Amino acid sequence: MTEQLNEPQKRHLLVTFEHIDNLLAEALRALVPSDPPSPLERYQADSLPIQRKVISDYVAHLRGIMVRVLDETNVAIPGQKVSSIWAFRTTLVNVRTALAELAPRYMKGYGALPEDVAHDLEVAVTQLMDVVDRMASYLSEGAGQDLRVRLEQLEKSSHEAAWIKTLEEIIGTQGLVELRPPLAALIDRLEDSHFEVAVFGRVNSGKSSLLNYILGTDILPVGVTPITALPTRIVFGPRPLATVWFAEGRPITIEPVELELYVTEQANPDNARHVARVQVELPADRLKDGVTFVDTPGLGSLARYGETETLAYLPRCDLGIVLVDATSTLNHEDILTVNALLRGGITTMALLTKSDVLSEREQVTASRYLQTQLRANLGTDVPVAVISVKEGSAELCDRWIAKSLILCLEEHRSLAEASLRRKTGLLREATAAALRRRLDEAPETSDEAAVRSSTTLSLLSGALAKLEAARWERSDWQNLQDRILDGASAEVVEHWREKPARPFEAGLVLASCGTRELNRTADSIAMPLARLRQDLADALGAAARLLGSDHEEEPVIPAPSGMPLPDFSAVRGETPLRRPRLALLTGDAAIRKARRELATRFGPKLGDLLNRHVRQLEEWRLRTLAEMRQFFTARAGLYRVRCEQASIRSNRESVERDLERLQALENDGGKPCPS
Repeated sequence: MTEQLNEPQKRHLLVTFEHIDNLLAEALRALVPSDPPSPLERYQADSLPIQRKVISDYVAHLRGIMVRVLDETNVAIPGQKVSSIWAFRTTLVNVRTALAELAPRYMKGYGALPEDVAHDLEVAVTQLMDVVDRMASYLSEGAGQDLRVRLEQLEKSSHEAAWIKTLEEIIGTQGLVELRPPLAALIDRLEDSHFEVAVFGRVNSGKSSLLNYILGTDILPVGVTPITALPTRIVFGPRPLATVWFAEGRPITIEPVELELYVTEQANPDNARHVARVQVELPADRLKDGVTFVDTPGLGSLARYGETETLAYLPRCDLGIVLVDATSTLNHEDILTVNALLRGGITTMALLTKSDVLSEREQVTASRYLQTQLRANLGTDVPVAVISVKEGSAELCDRWIAKSLILCLEEHRSLAEASLRRKTGLLREATAAALRRRLDEAPETSDEAAVRSSTTLSLLSGALAKLEAARWERSDWQNLQDRILDGASAEVVEHWREKPARPFEAGLVLASCGTRELNRTADSIAMPLARLRQDLADALGAAARLLGSDHEEEPVIPAPSGMPLPDFSAVRGETPLRRPRLALLTGDAAIRKARRELATRFGPKLGDLLNRHVRQLEEWRLRTLAEMRQFFTARAGLYRVRCEQASIRSNRESVERDLERLQALENDGGKPCPS
């Protein structure tokens, strides 16, 4: 038969057999009851086990014949190239798209919806999407990132990992899927053991010199002109090396001596090489315990790209150290940096660098002055120390490292460990409570308990619906550039009308108007996020009270922080606008004249920076919502488990055995720490 079939005929034979096989597979699935049973199942599962066995044998026989025919005709059977996990994830995308079309904003197209019905529908759709998202999140972990695999890697270096591994086994065995989000959050925290210390300051304030001194190295470039173009992370490694990631292309590994080619303003002006990230590995003792140091770009320099990177980095560190040059004075950039760190809930301290130029009395005076100014401008106390890394005065730096830096690192580790133990204990108790309920023969008969559970689930679903709705909200960016130009034009005309006329820079006027307009827009973004955070926290608090939680729980919803700041440096420093003589005859003519001049000089630059800032703000908003959702769903999962009765009864012996394991875990120390 081989020689009698040409290639098109062979392809047709293979495609036909594949089609038949798919039809048979679908028919076999229709014979088998779905697991778990679906009330929306199209087929009635009325086949008997013996019927399914006989039919399966027939199908196997038919498939055997098709395979033999393909073999005799020399037609290769394609390998199984499509991942079933990928196929299921694709199906989930389609399911989510279908659910989105049931949202009230789309259903209204089929007719008017009463307000209460629209709300209930929104909640129902959100509940469905939440389950779909959690399935997708679980599948996206992949085999290499499964929780158990991650725990096995952590178990070698962490006693807490053994406790959490026991919880993972029980949660997986008993099918407590609602407890997977808080479990994953625990593992994330266990994996992220690094304590990130970032050093901020103006150009030449001594950031790189300080880090070189702390780490006992000279790897970081030190100069007298603005050099560091983007944050450089320093982590522990067996030998000195650096890795550079780019916005396009693969990362490269270089020797540390080549670092200045990528992180200095001279060798990489305005980040022309499109470097996205830089990490340096050093075998330094102070990095061994999971501490990461970050050398940030200088603030207030001509390297404006670097300053933008520094401000964008602010919310990501655990400890912020702001350097103030003893030969200079505290200025706006210093205060802005300290304020941004404090608003992000980040531990902050200020250092008066190059203090070797001051006498001992002058050091005390300068330190007190710096503390007073920070308190006056920020309304809070910030720790201040005087340091120097210059030979002969380095004991100042040694004293600060011993008394402040090391103690801060040790305190952070102890607090992080206590928090991890407390969260592990809460998860253990939630797991035990779920298993104890499974030992009951029937659901709770108390009407009051049923009402509490129903109310709790409604609260959590309503809060989740608000979170989902926030993803679709959009800020008013229409006519933003026109509004800034209109406001700046009016101010320019006011300057023109001053008597006597005083010189002014139109770029500064434009930057001032732009900052005010963007601040109003930023408020319109930040305030709804703050209200949403409060709503989520209130829902969790109400759920805890309804369920009689006897733990004083720590805040679980992170406050929005680190909002990107606008950078108007591109429109500053331009030549002044001349005052026209004829345009002052009428107000409208003067404003039109000013607007034309501003649009001509600054329009393209203003449009570029607004587009960039709008994109950064939207990315920040979505990232903030994602963080809120992660924290909310992790805690809400604990409460859902306490409300929802398991649909399938577990084996009593298995449940009792796992409860004994949980008790042993508590006896071993895996229990909540005192608040």
